[in-house]
Order: sequence, then C-alpha cells, then structure tokens
Amino acid sequence: REDAAAHRAGTRENLVVTAGRLEIEVAGERFELAEGDAITFVADTPHSYINRGHEDCWAYLVMTYAARG
Repeated sequence: REDAAAHRAGTRENLVVTAGRLEIEVAGERFELAEGDAITFVADTPHSYINRGHEDCWAYLVMTYAARG
C-alpha cells in the first residue's frame, strides 16, 4: 500500500497496470484495476495504491502537473 498526499490543484495522474491487480482509492471512491486496465484521475486529493494480492503488481504512472498560476 502506498498512500499519497494531495498534489497541487489540477494535477492529473494516468496509470496503466501491466501485471497483477491494483486498487486505487481517490476522494472516497475505489477502483479495481487488472492487467491492461488504465485510469486517469485528478490527484489534488489524497489517494492510495493498494495491492491486496500476493503477486507483484507492475504499473506505469504519468503525472501531469498543473501550471503554477
């Protein structure tokens, strides 16, 4: 499990699971992802990445930071 603090307002995360399973919690919502699944979300609230299984999970994450105003 990895718990992440909120990023700067408007920051987005794009994540693709390439092996295993991963649960994402964002703003009180839970998303279950399997190999080949992808998600994009606004990451300016606390969020978590959780591997509830016994096998490794591999994922690629791209963050897009909002411009400073």
